[in-house]
Amino acid sequence: MPLFLASLFGCLALHAGANAANEYYDWLLGADAYQSPQAFSGGSQMVEKGLLPDVRLRQVYLTLYVVAGILGVLVARRVGYLALVIGGLGLLFGHFYTAPPVSFSYRGWGELVTGITFGPLIVLGTYYAQTARLDWRPMLASMPLGLLITAVLYINEFPDRESDAVAGKRNWVVLTQGQNIGIYQALVLFAILAAMPLLSTTSPWVICLYLPIAVLGLQAAWQGKRIFLRPERLLPVQAKTMLFYALTGLFLCIVYLKA
Repeated sequence: MPLFLASLFGCLALHAGANAANEYYDWLLGADAYQSPQAFSGGSQMVEKGLLPDVRLRQVYLTLYVVAGILGVLVARRVGYLALVIGGLGLLFGHFYTAPPVSFSYRGWGELVTGITFGPLIVLGTYYAQTARLDWRPMLASMPLGLLITAVLYINEFPDRESDAVAGKRNWVVLTQGQNIGIYQALVLFAILAAMPLLSTTSPWVICLYLPIAVLGLQAAWQGKRIFLRPERLLPVQAKTMLFYALTGLFLCIVYLKA
């Protein structure tokens, strides 16, 4: 339990720190100059609204990184220093998602890096923190989550396409000029297909229980097809995608706990 809690709060600190760092550097680079009317896009706008000075935001993400580092060392002393390597990669990917000089999200690599970080890297790292070894099974279990967090990021980029393009943020939506919803649909469908083999190793009832969750994902993918004709439909698609991602992760946790 102590290792689990240390790895859990270490991941949370890294995630929160990366979010704060991305907010900070997006503000510096001008990507958040335009406030998106959508609830799930455009950043928190805390600096733009004067609610938090940029210097304080920088202190926040640095403090969170220090907390994550301390927890990472505690875990590494128990299970091996490969834990620090995995955590360090997560820190680099998360911080340089926006931060110069790498700025993954400004060079067309942001979605891929996010999928790797919140899929294989975090799942494999958590598994290693509990067992002190690596295995191919958590890698397989991470695939649906990696695909779905990429889908969440992609669909949430649509409202900010114009401001991102002006700021030089060459994400996938900007690169495709917001005209390729097929990428989003493929991510959702592949995530469902990747989850099915994991569920087939358990009771047939498990698949039946997963079907309503899969239907939610398919519904979001189908509705996403029509967002160009009815832009106001984007918000429910975003909400359903995030709910599908959360429910899939929760369901996989339950499956593996029961296994």
